[in-house]
Amino acid sequence: MYSLKILILMLSLALSIFSACGEDKITAPETHELVGTWKAEKFTIYWGSISNPDSTFVYTFVNDLQFTITISDDNRWSAEIKYPDETQTDSGGWWVDGDTLTMYGAGDGDDVYEYSISGNKLTLTSSETKGGYTTFTVIEYTKQ
Repeated sequence: MYSLKILILMLSLALSIFSACGEDKITAPETHELVGTWKAEKFTIYWGSISNPDSTFVYTFVNDLQFTITISDDNRWSAEIKYPDETQTDSGGWWVDGDTLTMYGAGDGDDVYEYSISGNKLTLTSSETKGGYTTFTVIEYTKQ
C-alpha cells in the first residue's frame, strides 16, 4: 500500500514536471489581407456593363475630398470623409466569404462588394439593378 502511494506521488510529480516544461506555442491569429488603412484614389460608375458601358462617370480623389477606410482584424471598420470644411465619420462591421466583402452599419442594409487586392491596391466592385438596368460602382484604394 505504501509503495502504491509513493508510485502515484512519483507519477504525479513526473507529470507536473513534464507538463510544466517546454515552451508554450501561441499562434497569432491570421490577419486578413483586407486589414489596414486604405485611401480611396478613384471612384467609377458604369451604366450598363463594365466591359461595354453605355456611359461612365469617373471621380479621382484629390485634395478637396479625401476618403479613408480602416479595416480592423476584430471585424470592425471605420471610414473618414474629409471635405474642405468638414469631416464625416462612419463605422460598422465586416466579414468576407471568398472574394465577397460584406460591410454593415452604414446606411440601410448591408453593402456587398467583390474585392481584389494586387500589391498595395484594393478594388471594390458593387452592382445594383433597378428597372432592368444595372449600374456598377468600382472604388480603387491604395494601402497607407
